[in-house]
Amino acid sequence: MTWEESAIDLLRSLIHYNTVNNPSENQFPDLSIIADIQETLLRWNPKYKSKIFETEKYSSLYISNDITKPSDIVFLGHLDVVPVTSDWNSNPFELTIKDEKLGFGRGSKDCKGSVVSVLMFLKKINLNPKAKSVVNRIGLFLSTDEESGGQYGAREFFSYAKKSDILPKRVINVDGGPKVVFKRRAGFNLRLTAPPLVKKTTASVKEKVFFTRILYDNNRHSAYFVPGVDSHALLLLSKYLHINPHVKINTISGEWVKGNVIPNTVHATVVDPQTESDLTQQVTYDENLTKILRILRSLVLSKVKTEKRSDFGITMNPNILSYSTTDGTSVQFDIRAFLSPDEKGRIIDAVTSSLGSFEQVELECRGSSGYFYTDPSNSLVTISTQVMKAYKLMDDDEPPKEQEGASDARYATMFGVPAIDIGPKGGNIHGVDEYIDLESMLQFSAIYEDIVLKLLDGVQTQQ
Repeated sequence: MTWEESAIDLLRSLIHYNTVNNPSENQFPDLSIIADIQETLLRWNPKYKSKIFETEKYSSLYISNDITKPSDIVFLGHLDVVPVTSDWNSNPFELTIKDEKLGFGRGSKDCKGSVVSVLMFLKKINLNPKAKSVVNRIGLFLSTDEESGGQYGAREFFSYAKKSDILPKRVINVDGGPKVVFKRRAGFNLRLTAPPLVKKTTASVKEKVFFTRILYDNNRHSAYFVPGVDSHALLLLSKYLHINPHVKINTISGEWVKGNVIPNTVHATVVDPQTESDLTQQVTYDENLTKILRILRSLVLSKVKTEKRSDFGITMNPNILSYSTTDGTSVQFDIRAFLSPDEKGRIIDAVTSSLGSFEQVELECRGSSGYFYTDPSNSLVTISTQVMKAYKLMDDDEPPKEQEGASDARYATMFGVPAIDIGPKGGNIHGVDEYIDLESMLQFSAIYEDIVLKLLDGVQTQQ
């Protein structure tokens, strides 16, 4: 089996594991993937030592030649994935290769393909006797709870490393794209609730469907949504209600996936008391549900004062909604902003101001673990940028960048460990038909090697 075939075979085996992580629907990853990778690494290097971080639902692996000492570089990645919808064009848990270039499967880009890149790099240096000095200075940490916040994986690992005095000197998070990322906004969860307020009226009833439209790719990750460019199904309903102020809402449903995934469609039964029709009937509607939906368009524009500037401003998306005539309305917003965890009150204040006189609403803000930020002059950032420019993946005058979504790199920088996010090309993250660029996946094995060699003073690994 060639080197390339070996890498693709490894990707195929990782995608085959159903590692969907969606606690709200009681879906948890198949943890045997951790044991499989541990066994593979020990086969390449029997001297590896490892530590498992384990809970009832999650398992993470830290492995290096000496887990009692700080590693110069720790590679960080995750193996859990977001849920899938029914409109995939292939089996999301089987690798499907098209045109010998793209590998489709859930987690192929986020981030099992990136994990393959670093594993193939580790395989190379572990099978090369001349690379022992490099092997001794590198660690790997893989988690299975990144998609639900990382508190049992990366957060636990870095907290343990701090207490045990083994914090790594640098972290390369493979959960990224082909640019050097040195900062990301924090993620917050805002929940808005209101009691039911059911009324009756005589009206016509219509079924309306609203569709999310993301330009240029099929990415449904909420942090990548561009206000004013992309269309959010629930916000389109909000605008519809704004321009039709007499319309009320009887029922609502949507393709709710999880807090940081934008729903593809939203279905609403709308009540129109002003339309004359032979189908006019006695019908109920919920006044609070209607009012909340109508003002969503303004709530997502709430002005929040942040601690650092962001190229993307603030993103606030209502991605999950539940309603019943007994429990009322609940809307869950995914919010991205450069705010520390203890400053989440700024979000509550801003949204409260946007609500105006709507006093029946209650707000609860949870998260975050903070934002991810590394000084761009740090050698980890500058050397990685040089390597990427040498591979023509960044322009000569292109600086390192900010990325939209959060990542587990924040758990490194919160303890003062410099970190970057960087990984192979791919697309449709969190969306339908997620894919990895196979050539880029193979190339990044070499890119990780070059970055490591330069950071470790040019130690040679070639035979």
